[in-house]
Amino acid sequence: SMQISNAAIYTEMDGGGDQVFDPFDYVVAVGWFGSMSSYPGAESPAKAFDGDAFTKYLNFGKENSGFIVTRADNAAVVVEQVTITTANDFEGRDPASWELYGTNETVMSTDNSTGEAENWTFIDSGDLALPIDRNTAGDIVFVNNTEAYTAYKMQFPTLKDTNGNRVDSIQYSEVLIEGQGGN
Repeated sequence: SMQISNAAIYTEMDGGGDQVFDPFDYVVAVGWFGSMSSYPGAESPAKAFDGDAFTKYLNFGKENSGFIVTRADNAAVVVEQVTITTANDFEGRDPASWELYGTNETVMSTDNSTGEAENWTFIDSGDLALPIDRNTAGDIVFVNNTEAYTAYKMQFPTLKDTNGNRVDSIQYSEVLIEGQGGN
């Protein structure tokens, strides 16, 4: 599984300006084909955007799980950077890499689907070096992006799994996605 405690996106760099996504926005869990995406009710993908770093999103889909988030007002934003905060337990469940996609289509993907009901544009990807400490923000990851999208899909292809064991989930406590309004 995979878990996230909280996620936030702001209109200016380093958490400045207005928050782009909030608890009232549409958020669904996704995973690639065969990922078995699912989550406990108290650790849903909406927890990634609830403003509380001590809650988390956990997904039993493990590798390739993630989320789709769409602003309630459908405003397009340009995502420029991401910061991920570790969850409360099991370092091996932390994501070790990321992929970000965008779309301006109405999101029709359902919860725990593959998230492929829309046409997604690949934006950027990379590795993550999250801290060992729990409920701790990792380094800012800069995203190579100049296009504004109304919805974003973020997936995590690999897990930290520090002990070489196959973990049962992926988790993170917060995802801070920052950028600016589009045209």
